[in-house]
Amino acid sequence: MILNKKIILIGGSGHAQSIINLLIKKKLKKQIIGYVDNKKTDLNLEYIGNDQSLLKKFKPSKKVILVNCIGSDIKIRLKVFKFFKNNKYSFMSIIDNSSIISSSSVLHEGVVIFPNVVIGPNTVIERNTHVLSLSNIDHGTRIGKNCYFGPCSVICGDVSIGDNVFIGANSCVVENRLIADNCTLGASSLLIKDCK
Repeated sequence: MILNKKIILIGGSGHAQSIINLLIKKKLKKQIIGYVDNKKTDLNLEYIGNDQSLLKKFKPSKKVILVNCIGSDIKIRLKVFKFFKNNKYSFMSIIDNSSIISSSSVLHEGVVIFPNVVIGPNTVIERNTHVLSLSNIDHGTRIGKNCYFGPCSVICGDVSIGDNVFIGANSCVVENRLIADNCTLGASSLLIKDCK
C-alpha cells in the first residue's frame, strides 16, 4: 500500500516539479522524503545526494518506493531505472485523478500518467513510460518500455510501439501503425506510415 511507503524522487529537474504536483493532488506530499540527483537543484525538498548516496542511506525495502522523475531524456531515464532495479528497488506508478483509464487496459511498474490523459480499452503500457497531459491513446495499442509521450499526443487505435520511443508534443499517429524500438517523432509530427 503506497500510503505506508516513503517516496524518493530520482531527478530534480522541472519534470520532477510536475510529478510532485501529481503526488500533492494524491495527498502524498508528506511521504516524499527527498530527491536524488548528480547535484543539488532548486527543488524544495531534502537533497539526499547522488545515486550511490541513496544506496547507502535507504536500503531496498517494502517501506521505500522510488519515482523516476527524469523526463524527455529517455536514455538517462532508462539508465536510472535499470540501475535501481538491478539494486532491487521498486518504482511507483502514478495516474492523475483527472485521467480516464479503461478498466481493460494494463499499466506496468513506473508508468506515470499526467492530467487529462485518456487511455482506451485493451491498451498495454510497459514499465517506465511517461504520458504527458492531454494525450489520447486509443484502443488496442501496445506501448513498450521506457517511452515518452509529449503533451497532446494522439495515438489512434491498434498501434504497436516499441521500447525507448519518443513522441513529441502535439504529434499524431494514425491507426494500425508500427513504431519500432528507439524511434523519435518530433513535435507536431503526423505519422501515416510505419516507422522502422
